[in-house]
Amino acid sequence: MLRALGSLIAAFAALAAAGLLLLGARAAGGVPVPAETGTRWEIVAGYNTGTHNWNDQQDPHAIDIVRIDADTAGSAVLAPTSGSISYASSDCLSIRDAADMEHLLCHIQPADGLRRGSPVEIGQRVGTVWGDGLGNNGGLAHIHYAVHHSRGSGYMGETVPFTGAYAIEDIELRDGDAFNLHAGVDFTSTNRPGWQAPPITRVSPENDQGGEPAQSPDDGGEDNSEHDGGATAAANGESGGQDDHDDQSEQDAHSDGGAHAHADDHDHDHGDDATVTAVARRSAAQPVIGGWRAIAIDRPTSLAAVWSKRGSTLTALHYWDRFRQRWLSYAPMLPGGAAAGTVTLSPGDAVFGVVQDAAAWLPRILRAPAPPALRLSQGWNFVSWHAETADVGNAFRSLTTLAAAHLWDNEQQRYLRWSPGADVNTLETIPAGASLWLQLAEPETWVQSP
Repeated sequence: MLRALGSLIAAFAALAAAGLLLLGARAAGGVPVPAETGTRWEIVAGYNTGTHNWNDQQDPHAIDIVRIDADTAGSAVLAPTSGSISYASSDCLSIRDAADMEHLLCHIQPADGLRRGSPVEIGQRVGTVWGDGLGNNGGLAHIHYAVHHSRGSGYMGETVPFTGAYAIEDIELRDGDAFNLHAGVDFTSTNRPGWQAPPITRVSPENDQGGEPAQSPDDGGEDNSEHDGGATAAANGESGGQDDHDDQSEQDAHSDGGAHAHADDHDHDHGDDATVTAVARRSAAQPVIGGWRAIAIDRPTSLAAVWSKRGSTLTALHYWDRFRQRWLSYAPMLPGGAAAGTVTLSPGDAVFGVVQDAAAWLPRILRAPAPPALRLSQGWNFVSWHAETADVGNAFRSLTTLAAAHLWDNEQQRYLRWSPGADVNTLETIPAGASLWLQLAEPETWVQSP
């Protein structure tokens, strides 16, 4: 962490010495929201989440934003800087600016004709936000936005915070160690051709109240370059050293988080053995503190009742309504909290909790007295397994249209994945009491038996 921060400071110093730092987007400094003028957006996953962090893809300063004045899905994506396309896939693109920094936009469908080397101007339409469950967004339509140092050939290094030359509109998102920093900050876009940065007159509040889940089966990662925690719903990433860059490597490098879950914004599960080993080593050396917790529901209850047992360590609870394909969030201090608290939960359901940095709590394994038969919806389902521990073949044998499964590892703060026909599956066993995302092509009933 200190080494990474040192390299970041050194990089800033080098840019400043070369006179390049102020060339990021406009001479006046700053970048606009990557969306049409007048549209309103909010950060649902901020800095330092399970899918926006140093350990995955060196992107702790990434943000996931959703539209709050209309549907996010289908919204136009505009270039937040002038430059050239350094990478484009089916769900991400990166624009290299005049300071040789990469503006990464993920979970979007790039506009036709954009390819590596294509010039773009600020305010130019460069894509469209994918719908819920598409574009590796983990089930929640959103834009993953981060500014990375460039390694060349479309590969990216560490991120920089949205401050100074990269402040968004007139808001600086300053660096910090708080979990999910800046979640809840909202912007009104002024993006247009020839955009000029407004004077930076204020600093955003440091919001550490949780916001929407950062985890997702494909977020983030941002997978998490997973959200993360989610369909961000619940995952993100980076790799370097190769000259070629195809769609699959991009998914490994930039899929974000939360059913993000961003599994990924960004879930950032790249199969990087060295990274996984390092995470395991840290986990063994110290207790896990802060982050997303998947909690299995073993008996009829409510969001408020779950909170009452763990409220001293939680900042928010998030429940994925699989039949309406939407999130419900609960915390006593949230607007509408009383109504959300009455949401009923049944054995086999699951919820995401955001745990404060100061808390070392991990949920105990919960198992219903009898394994339930769960009705699952077409699309994403966040549910829990209550039979004996089983391999994926046995656990999923009653499901005929299962397209993907993502299990959130509470201790490692990452997703394990399985899909039929995949070359590599990291999810092999379903432990009793585990919570996981299941993506189905058709509604089915999941008969849980080992």
